[in-house]
Amino acid sequence: MIELQESQFDLALPLVEAMDYSNVVYAIIERTVKGRIWVDEIADPTVVFLWDTERRFYLIGNHTSEEKNENLKKILRDHIFSYGVKKELTQWTFHFEPFEWEEVLLELISDYMPIADERIYYQFDNKNCKLPEGWKQKMKNDYRLELVNKSFLERYAETKNIKDILYELSSWTSHDVFFQSGFGFCLIDNKTIASWCLGEYVSPKTKRIEVGIETYEDYQKQGLATITGAAMVDFAINKGYKVGWHCWESNIPSAKTAEKIGYEFIKKYPVLFGWYNKIDSLLVKARWIRTQFQEYELAVDFYNQAIQLYEKEDPIIKTSFILKDINIVYIFLAETYCQLEDANSALDLIQKAIDNGYTDYDRLQQSEHFEPLKTNSKWLKLIEKKE
Repeated sequence: MIELQESQFDLALPLVEAMDYSNVVYAIIERTVKGRIWVDEIADPTVVFLWDTERRFYLIGNHTSEEKNENLKKILRDHIFSYGVKKELTQWTFHFEPFEWEEVLLELISDYMPIADERIYYQFDNKNCKLPEGWKQKMKNDYRLELVNKSFLERYAETKNIKDILYELSSWTSHDVFFQSGFGFCLIDNKTIASWCLGEYVSPKTKRIEVGIETYEDYQKQGLATITGAAMVDFAINKGYKVGWHCWESNIPSAKTAEKIGYEFIKKYPVLFGWYNKIDSLLVKARWIRTQFQEYELAVDFYNQAIQLYEKEDPIIKTSFILKDINIVYIFLAETYCQLEDANSALDLIQKAIDNGYTDYDRLQQSEHFEPLKTNSKWLKLIEKKE
């Protein structure tokens, strides 16, 4: 695989048309957001790989060449995953087209413990979609709806949650590029950003933009996401843009918000996801296969691998995003042993967690997985100690 210079990014255009439901690829090519691009050959590329330099990968083209796939594996190992670990990045998501890549990638990047899942794409265009009537009137009088621009960042520099806005803008090539080509809206409650909807990936050439949206917990279930999302769409369509909205299939609230705003469902598509940090990968994979596929023995293996890394004080502990308390892992593993009907191993782990300072006895009592233990004499002694 050959990395393209920015002046060569247009070479990827013919291939990325196969993924036209994802505007990120166009945003990278047009350099409105940061990104790197590799192709299998300059003269007549058949495979293109795009990376947003953080958490999103996009692979498009021929999946049948073992030689080229091994070359891709080397790039992922040497340039992508090693960088993610070094920079302490968290989760990654791998998009691909055609979907036959999934089986290839599950094998190709198996060391990084990929998990297969699905995402949904919605789109709003002026021909097929309509904003909810009266959306502007639903905003409380003491809230302010603000366009995110240079003036906004200056005026609200000390506002609560402004750091999240700045983080969203960090994926853009620069703030100036956002001010020139991007846009978004925030709802302000006094000195707090309550909700925001920002353009994440814009393609001025194709007149498309994709959005990110968030409403903070204290302000949820008040319809604020619908207001900020509708403001974003209203502004975009008046500029002649189509607006894209992606979410996980399991994220029902996000999908419902998109539909309330008036977005049209376009398609569902497969992805792989995982974590850069090895401990995080093990913990997420263990929970996933345990809850989704009831593969309890394999989950036990993954939990034990994570525990071993912790107990030998592996340096990656310090950069784990998920592992905050090893006792929680002991309890998850104990639950998994119960699902395997191994009461002794489960009780040993509960004892280990308690000896290590675990005090959430209510959690132990309420776990349905521990029901079979409650007539066990060792369990009764553990509970007696608490009392």
